This record gives sequence, C-alpha cells and structure tokens, in this order.
Amino acid sequence: MKSYNYRFNEASIVALSTDALYVSHQSVRLEIRLNMADLREALLFTAKIAEGAERFDDMLTFMESIVDLGNDLTDEERGLLSLACSEKTMSPIRSWRIIKAILSFESEESHATLANNYLNELADEIRNLTSQTISMICNKLLPNATTAENKAFYYKMAADYNRYRAEIEKPNSQERKEVGEKCLAGYAMASEAAKNLPAYDPVRLGINLNLSVLYSDILDDEKRACEIGREALRSSSAELENANEVHYSLALPIMSILRENLVKWE
Repeated sequence: MKSYNYRFNEASIVALSTDALYVSHQSVRLEIRLNMADLREALLFTAKIAEGAERFDDMLTFMESIVDLGNDLTDEERGLLSLACSEKTMSPIRSWRIIKAILSFESEESHATLANNYLNELADEIRNLTSQTISMICNKLLPNATTAENKAFYYKMAADYNRYRAEIEKPNSQERKEVGEKCLAGYAMASEAAKNLPAYDPVRLGINLNLSVLYSDILDDEKRACEIGREALRSSSAELENANEVHYSLALPIMSILRENLVKWE
C-alpha cells in the first residue's frame, strides 16, 4: 500500500494511502476509508483549503498526491497544480530579481560579495525547484496526458520552468545557452501539440506569449519576439468571435499582455 506522509501544522491529514485518509490531532487518530474517486476528491478539497489559507507548500503536496494517483488531470486539477508550482517557485525567483537589481547599484565591494553569495544560494534553490517540476511533468504528467490541450499545456509548463532556470544563468554562458535550447524545444513540442486548437485557445495563446518572452528576455531577439506576438494577435483576433464564454474571458488578458509587450519591444 502506497502512503504519503504530511505535517500540516499541529493537526491535519498526516497520511494518505491508495484507499484511506488518516487524520490526527494530539492523541486522537481517525481513519477514513475511501475509494479512489473519493480520495481524489478529498485531496482536491484540501488543496483548495490550502490555497485559500495561502499555504502553497501544502497545496503543492496535495496536488502532487493527485498526480501520483495516476490518470490525466482535469482542467481544474491542472490549474491548481500549475498555481501551486508557480507560487513555490516564483517566490525565490522574485527574491533573486530584487537582489540582482540591488547589486546593480551596490558600489561597496564587501556588500556586493555578500549579496552575490546570497544570490548564488537562491539560484541553487531555483535550479532545484525547476528541476523537480520538470521531472514531474516529464515522468508523470505527460505519460498520462490524454488530450492535445493537456499535452500542449504540460510541454509549455516544462518550457516555462526551463525559461525560469535560464534567467538565473549568466548571460552568454554555456549553461544559459543549453537551457535556452531546451526552452525552444519545449515550446516547439507545445506548439505541435496545440496546432489543431483554435488560435484563441488560452493554452495556444499562452505558448506564443511565453515563446515571445523567451526570445526577448533570454535570447535577446526582440525582432523575432515581435513576429511571434503579432502573428498570435492576428490569428486569435480573426477567430475570437467563435470563442465560447470561458475561452473568450481567458484569451483577452493574454492578448492584452501581447499588445503591451509589442509596444515595449517595438
């Protein structure tokens, strides 16, 4: 029987198996027998609670357990997993960016050395987090993906985390070049999986948005970034009237970001 063990403050779910949920508080221990569907529902519910409480590490733990149960993720599960991974990874990335900016103004050598040491520690943390996420995508999510949209989403997600990794590597370094190539390959696979989705589909739009950001921010090719952004806007605008309400509401913010980026790059 496979078990998952958690520490969730002083009381909470402390273990999950393939057919049972165990809850403990102080000296009281409760065992709830669940079938697979109920277990998945329980994990999803606790993940939502963790999200509401802004306990994103716990949220990620519960969502990873859903992934471990097998089968493809629903749209809701996919979104919650993506959010949990993003919240855990973006926190050190935001810190890295702030310290990087501070360093650009720091003239005291001893202070710069201390800041650089801290920056390197954060970079190691980011490398570890991005590697864990990419491993989960490649080894667990993609093998279970059953729809073109999910495959495209997972390829895009893996490419995004490689892009985060590329950002922390030194400009013109071999490491940045190698990770940048992985990003391009990942977005290419995502685009291939999404080729039959409507141009306004938020996953397909997101691939083009993030690919354009890769060219601008990592590969230093704003001309190519603009070409990708303009084509994504042109094709999605032409088909947008056919979008359902959900796709329409999700597509508009992405298209807005594309327009803002084009103004900046052009």
